[in-house]
Amino acid sequence: MYNCGFGDCFRITTTSERDLFVDFGGDKRQAIDDVGKDSAFLLTHFHEDHFKNAMNIGARDNKFREVYIPDVWDAQTCTDVVALLLMDSKINSKMSVMDFLLKVCDVNFGRIHFVRRGSQIEKDFIALWPCRDYLVVRAKEIIPEVIRDVMLCAEEQRELPFDVDEVRAIASQLIQSVSHYADSPQAEAFWEELKSLKCEYDRLKVALPKNKMVGYQLSNFGNLISIVFQNVRSEERNVLFLGDFGKSKRLWKMMEGNCDGMVEMHQTYTDIKIPHHGTKDYYHSFVKYFSQKEDQPTTIYIPNGCHRRKNWRIYECYSTDVNSVPRTVSQCTNNDACNAATPNCQCQRRSIVHPKDAI
Repeated sequence: MYNCGFGDCFRITTTSERDLFVDFGGDKRQAIDDVGKDSAFLLTHFHEDHFKNAMNIGARDNKFREVYIPDVWDAQTCTDVVALLLMDSKINSKMSVMDFLLKVCDVNFGRIHFVRRGSQIEKDFIALWPCRDYLVVRAKEIIPEVIRDVMLCAEEQRELPFDVDEVRAIASQLIQSVSHYADSPQAEAFWEELKSLKCEYDRLKVALPKNKMVGYQLSNFGNLISIVFQNVRSEERNVLFLGDFGKSKRLWKMMEGNCDGMVEMHQTYTDIKIPHHGTKDYYHSFVKYFSQKEDQPTTIYIPNGCHRRKNWRIYECYSTDVNSVPRTVSQCTNNDACNAATPNCQCQRRSIVHPKDAI
C-alpha cells in the first residue's frame, strides 16, 4: 500500500510472481518506478483519486501489460450507466473516464479486460462485484432525478441546460469504441475516436446545481461500480479488496448472501482493504472475517489520504473491531487522520507522515 496522498495505490504479488497494481491514485513517482515489465493494472472505478498517477506514466516508463476495468460497456444496456459517469465528472469538475482511456491508449498500455461479478483476474482472483444488471436498473432510477435538478438549476441561473440526449449519444459512442478496442486493440484508431468524443464532451456546458446532493449522488453512483475481488480459492492468505464499494447495506446482503449463486465469499481473510477511505458512511464490520490463527492474523488496510476533511477521518468503529480480535492490526497511510485505529495501527508505530514514503 503506497502512501500517495489523497488516493489509492496498492501492489499485490500474484502466485506467478507478477505484480498486480490495484488503483494508481496520487502523484508519487515511486509507484511508477515500481511498475515492472510484466505488471498488470486493475482500476476499481473511474474516479480520479484511483487513476490520477497513471496519467503521469511517460513514454520511457514501463507499461501495464494488462488493464482490468469495471464492465459497464454493454452497448444494449449500459448507455445510462456511462452517461452518469460522464455527468459525474462534468458536474463535480473531475477527470473523466475518457481522460483515463486516452492515457491508456496514448502510452500503449496492454489489452483491456472487462470485469464483473464472476470474472477471473490474473488467474489468482475472482470478482465479487460489480453486478452489471443492478447498475443498469439503478442508473435508470437516478438519471431522471439528476436531469430534473440540472434543469431547475439552469432555470434559476438563466442558462441553457446541457442536452442529456447529447450526453447519452456520447456515452453510446464511447461504449462502442471501448468495446471494439477491447476485442481488437488498434491504439491509433481508438485514440482518434476517443479524442473526437472528448472534444464533444468538453464542449458541453453545464449549469452547476446549487444542490450539492446531486454531485454527491453522482459520486456515490461512481463508487457503486467498484470492482470487489478475492482469491479464487481459499488459501492460507486470503485477500478481500473492496475499492469504494459498500455504502449500501442492501448490496452487502446481496454479495455476502451470494444471492445469484455465482461467488461464495471465504470464511476468513488475512488482508482486507476496507471500503472507501475508512469513512463512517462506508463502514462495514469485518470482525466475522478476521483470522483467529496466531501465525496468520488479519491486517486491514485504510488509504486515508484526505485528512483535511472532518468527515473523512477513520471511523472509530474500526478501532473497536481491530481491538476485538487478538493480533489483528490496521495499516493506514496517514497518521494525521488516524485518530481511531490506535494503538494497533502500524502507521502510528512507524510515524509515517503524509504524504511521504510507501508502505
